[in-house]
Order: sequence, then structure tokens, then C-alpha cells
Amino acid sequence: MRIIAGKNAVRLIVMTTLIVLVLLRFPDHGLSQQSSIPTFHELLLPPCTYPGLAESIAGIRVGELVFRGLYGYDRQNRLAGVLAADPAIFPEEPQASYTIRLKPGMYWPANDGSASNVPVTAADVKFTFDALSGSGNVPFGLDRFEQKIKRINVIDDRTIEFTFASADPFVRRIFRTPILPAHLLRQSQLTRNNPFFERPVGTGPFTLTQYDKLERRLELRRNGAYAGNQPQLHELRIQEITYPETAFNELTLESIHFMPEVPPNQAAYLRNQIVTGSPFSARSYNTAKIDFIALNTKNPHLRKTQVRQAISHVANRVRWNQSTFTDAVPISGPIAPTSPYYNKSIRPRGFDPNAARDLLAAAGYTIGEQGGSRQLMYQGKPVEKMYLIDNREFSIHSVCLDFSETLLREIGLRVEVVSGRDQGEYESRVLGRRDFDMAYMTMDMQDYTDLAPLFDSRYCAGNGLNFIQYTSPRLDDLFEQHRTASSVEQAHQIYFKIHEHLAEECPYVYLWSRTNFAAWNTRVLPTVDLWSGNVYGGIEYWRRGN
Repeated sequence: MRIIAGKNAVRLIVMTTLIVLVLLRFPDHGLSQQSSIPTFHELLLPPCTYPGLAESIAGIRVGELVFRGLYGYDRQNRLAGVLAADPAIFPEEPQASYTIRLKPGMYWPANDGSASNVPVTAADVKFTFDALSGSGNVPFGLDRFEQKIKRINVIDDRTIEFTFASADPFVRRIFRTPILPAHLLRQSQLTRNNPFFERPVGTGPFTLTQYDKLERRLELRRNGAYAGNQPQLHELRIQEITYPETAFNELTLESIHFMPEVPPNQAAYLRNQIVTGSPFSARSYNTAKIDFIALNTKNPHLRKTQVRQAISHVANRVRWNQSTFTDAVPISGPIAPTSPYYNKSIRPRGFDPNAARDLLAAAGYTIGEQGGSRQLMYQGKPVEKMYLIDNREFSIHSVCLDFSETLLREIGLRVEVVSGRDQGEYESRVLGRRDFDMAYMTMDMQDYTDLAPLFDSRYCAGNGLNFIQYTSPRLDDLFEQHRTASSVEQAHQIYFKIHEHLAEECPYVYLWSRTNFAAWNTRVLPTVDLWSGNVYGGIEYWRRGN
């Protein structure tokens, strides 16, 4: 499964549990039976379907079927009007004020997908930003800028004005925030547990019509009031499947017809099968996903920079890549190489056990013997066994096991690999209780992501996203400089310094950037329009077969 870590929805991803989206036009024949019903698989059935508050990538992706903002990304990954009438309001130079006009004739949908008589107005836009800013659950994209919003004025039903404390080159990103219906939420508290999100009403291409908790199933119907192009797919069902292997098997049996995330080795298998004339197609659509192992600095040993650097030198990225992902690109920091913020002058740390042992010696550690194998010692005492939390994806589990064996063999650090039973257990242990030493994670960096919530010391407390409890006054200062940057170029240069700092400090063991692969049955779905940043961004254009 994928996890969206914490309330600010920085997209941390861990794959264990899969979901299936099914078109409802025919009776449900169940899994492992061939069917002409277009059936999609997704990640864990989300308890909250609002993208800004969702805690799983499934919640975000399902939420983006139901909710849309003033602007969104088009297939060229450019900001384009969704609810906004203007195709683009953003001049080259940033401004402190933006006036946005809504499209005429927009209405909120009813729960059955038909249009209601309640119009979408500028008051809904203002309500959304006011409610989110005061909820304590500020969504990704808004978290960095909420304090910069000076005021939001409703000029008329279709016109709203945003005024900011200063001209920020990145503030326009908040206009992607999905808009909420004021008439349904004005009297309730905006939290993930709000019953509204079990039967939400939004401005996206689909409406969620049923949430069956017993059967672990969601049903969606085309939103007749959608402001964009009406989807050619009429109804969807989302059904949870527990194991990736099971979901892939269902794809090959043709009871599932679309998988948004197929492991690279299985995508390669499908591509080979395509040559033989099978009905499958597989294609990459996202090159901005990064993998890393987070090191919890609550552990006193992992609090030391030289220990973290030594551990990073024991990560055999080349061998893992060759045996597992094949297409992954090694990285030197928590930024995707496709991002303009990635500092290409910094090279990833190589596999160098000798350098690791030298770093440990400089930090006061020695390597002794215990039980016939090496044992890392500090001040004459064995370093206690650490725990590495992985997920249930086989390829990731094999990487973690090899890392554990290599750490013991090369530096005497004993690490036990622990696999969570499900997303809830993983999230509770890693992001909630923070009961771990190391954790394998994946982050989707397709969109520009502010790294401050992950590493700024202000986010250590409570449920903050700095779940490894990392602190650095120097880094805090760099984040503050970035927040007050007056130009895109200045922000780039500051981020290069942030990258350099994080590459040296190693709060994460940075591994690689890898590609998302999607696979589908071309007989049932002859037209699948994959967008780079959002697999369902172009779902209005998907077409089903006869």
C-alpha cells in the first residue's frame, strides 16, 4: 500500500494493499472470473476521500475523482482552469493579489450523480480555505502558504480575490486545493472522521454513491454536474484486495482490467507477453517516485551524523537495483532527479564498507565479535539490535533483508526486518507511535514538495511529519530563507543548499528514483490516457471496449 504520511499529506508511499475499481454496468461476477466490466485496481480502501486530508495514496486518487480545485494540471503538466473560467491567470512575475472568475452554470451534484439546484459559488471557495486553515488538518499545497494569505474577498458569486502578504513565486499552487460545499459542511467540524467523507459531494468527474464498509467497497457514478468533459465511463466500483500478487493474478485472469501500479518485474513480464499478442499493455507514467530508508534520530546512535553516514555507505544500491528494479536511478537526496530543485552536482554515496568503518571509528565505535559474527560496540557495550520496518511488497522485503545482512557482515550492526500486517499497523507504528529505528518508504515527488515538514524541527512535535525527529538549526534557517525567497531562481539556489545539507547529514538513506508502471487490458479499455502526475487526471477521456 501507499501511505500519505501525516496531516499535511506529503506523499509517503508504502505498497502492501490493493483496491479494485469496477465499472458497474453488469452484475458483479466476483474475482477470478473473466468479465467485460472494466475493473480497476487501486490502493487501500480510504477512510477519507478528500485529497488534502487523505492518509493513503488511494484516498488521494479516489478523492481526485470526486473533488477538483480552481486549477489543476493538464496532460502537459501545466496549470489549467478546472472550476476557474480563466485558462491561466498567472503572469511570469509573481503577484501579491489574484482575482479568479468561476465558470458559469456550475452546480453541486446530488448523491446519485445528477446535478442539484445548488450552484458552486465564490462563497464555497472562501469557505474551503477558511475551514481548512482553521481545521488543524491543512492539506498539501496549502500548508506552506496559509499564513501568507492576508485575506480572501468574495466580490460576487463568480468572482473571488486572494491577497497575500507578499508576492510568492509558488503561492499559485494553492489554487489546486479541492473545493468543498459550504452548504453541507458549514455546521460541522472539518476532520478526516467527518461522515461527509463517506458520502462526499464534490466538483470532480465522479460522485461517490455508496460506501459499504462490510464489503470494503466504494461505488461511484459519473457526475452530471462536472464542469469539465463528461467521462465516457459511467459508473465505478472500488473493491479492496489485500495482496499485490493477488491483484496481478486477477489482471492476468482478466477479472481486473487496470492496475495503476504494477511492480517493474511484472510490467516487464507483461511487455514481453505483448509481443506474443496478449491483450495487455503496460506503460510508465511517473518518473518522480523516490525510495529511501528513514533513520529515526530518537535512537541515540542514529542521532549521530557519522553513524548515519556509515549506514548509508553500506547500502548496496547497485546490486539491489540490478536484481529488483533495473530502471531505478540512484539519488543523493530526498528530491526526484526530474525536479529543478535536484542538485545534480551532488553524487549519491557509493557502497564503501571501509569508509563506513572509518566513520564509525571516528565516532568512537569499535567492531567486536559475538556469536560467531561481528558486533558493533560503543563505549565497551554492544549496540542494541535495531528494527527496520518494511512493507509486504516482495521486492522491497528482499532489499531490506539484504541490507540487514550487509549491515551485520560489514559493520556488525544487528538489524531485524519487521513487516507490518497492514497499512494501519505500519502507519500507527511509524507515523503515529514512531516505534521504529529504520523504515523503508517511498515518496511521490511528481509535484514540487516542500521538504520543510519532513526535516524542519518545528514539525517534530505531535503528529508533525518530521517523524524521525531530525533537528538542525542550519537546515531550519535554510527553510526560512526559502519561505521568504523573492524569485524562483533564488528559491532554486536555496534548495540546492538544502539538498547539499541533507546529502551530508543523511537523515535518510537515499536509494533511488523509480518509475510507476500501469497495466491494462486493451480489449476492455482500448483508450487509457495516462497523465504524468495523476494517473486519473485524464479519466474523462478513457474509453471502454464493446
